[in-house]
Amino acid sequence: NYDWSLLTQNQKLHYRLKDTKVKSLDKLALNGYFSIEKPYDFLRHLSSLNYDFIKALNAYSQDFAFDLSLNESWLDFGLVSSYFQSKKSITTQRAFNELEIKDNFVLKKSNLKDKLEAEIAWFKAFPQDLSFYIPKFSIQNKKAYKTEYLYLNTLSELFVFGNLPPLIWDKILHKIKDFLSKLHSHKTKDKINFDYKAKSLERLKSFSKQRNFDLSMPLNFKFKGEVYKLPSLLKLLDILDESLSKKQEFCFIHGDFCFSNIMFDFRSNEIKCFDPRGLDFSGKITSYGDKNYDFCKVSALFCRAL
Repeated sequence: NYDWSLLTQNQKLHYRLKDTKVKSLDKLALNGYFSIEKPYDFLRHLSSLNYDFIKALNAYSQDFAFDLSLNESWLDFGLVSSYFQSKKSITTQRAFNELEIKDNFVLKKSNLKDKLEAEIAWFKAFPQDLSFYIPKFSIQNKKAYKTEYLYLNTLSELFVFGNLPPLIWDKILHKIKDFLSKLHSHKTKDKINFDYKAKSLERLKSFSKQRNFDLSMPLNFKFKGEVYKLPSLLKLLDILDESLSKKQEFCFIHGDFCFSNIMFDFRSNEIKCFDPRGLDFSGKITSYGDKNYDFCKVSALFCRAL
């Protein structure tokens, strides 16, 4: 528990207020910011009370009664316990998705019917022996499903806003590798479309049209004063396709295994993942795909961040 400063103490009003008719004074705690009308008087109390802010507020209120500004929504990000509770009120999702967090569950809806059905199918097919790595799941209907709300931070939040040493990231990446090794052990012989060249070419053509960029033009870039020459994007695509097509291995995959879809539990030292893909490149609903796609998703994002 934390030592909140309540307006009442021992059933008596602890601060002098201009309006004492406020309901449920005994349940109100001081929070937010304070507008001090007489700052020098407040500083005098602060110095005489060994710079105890709460005691100084109390003494100051005896000279200058407080006006209260009541706020029904109190989001406290200053403490670990309240941080995760407050975080629930701020969701981040893509435009075609809708998230609602209620009763410790996340209700997910989407305008893209096939995408949502694919995610539901993925959760239903997920290997039972690995269920620890995903949140609890239940189907609402074809347009929505619920997952357990996890009081954890995503790897993207830890990387951008945290200050973790390399030793901890090393541990996290090893846990990711362990999880993928277990997940990818579930193989399939089904025919699945993971044609990287076709998918990449589709994206590149869209980029070329938007930016009026010649995909067949050789590339030059400068790094630390040195100019490097590269083949065109189309030639690079051929080189990559020749390498990747020989290494495809089809098994159960996550499909969107990026930092924003992975959490790390520091108490159990294990990862949790959510928001899978559940589709192959032709839009067919399947939980299987090329295992290299998972590795590329997470490693490309990590390398880009570095």
